Amino acid sequence: MEKKNKNITKKMILSAIKSIMMQDPDGMVTEDVSAADVINYVDTTIAQINARNEKAKVRQAEKRAASDTMASDIFNVLDNENFKTLDDIVATLKADGSYPDATNAQVSARTSKFVKDGTVVKGNVKLESGRTVTGYKVA
Repeated sequence: MEKKNKNITKKMILSAIKSIMMQDPDGMVTEDVSAADVINYVDTTIAQINARNEKAKVRQAEKRAASDTMASDIFNVLDNENFKTLDDIVATLKADGSYPDATNAQVSARTSKFVKDGTVVKGNVKLESGRTVTGYKVA
């Protein structure tokens, strides 16, 4: 039994089809479709895939840049004296107007990275309701 290569991409398949069609570029595949038509289709499709990949890279870079600015803004909200809860941090970001749609999940992801780096420490904060939640402050 042969092992299947799980990393085969659409571009690889299209390139294989093109190489087969290049053996007889003047031939006909069917009554209506020539080898040249198939080659043109393959070239166009590969160009579209490349363009889509480039746009995706640009979008990812923009998201990373936005994430980096949000992380630095979250770090600036924290101080080294009092623990701040996720709700406090989100409320501050929303009040500033810089992140009106900030969520606890976004803040939690970034504060967790700070905790791993050792720049922020976690601690327990007791709320007025008697509930204990995790708070963050600068190490």
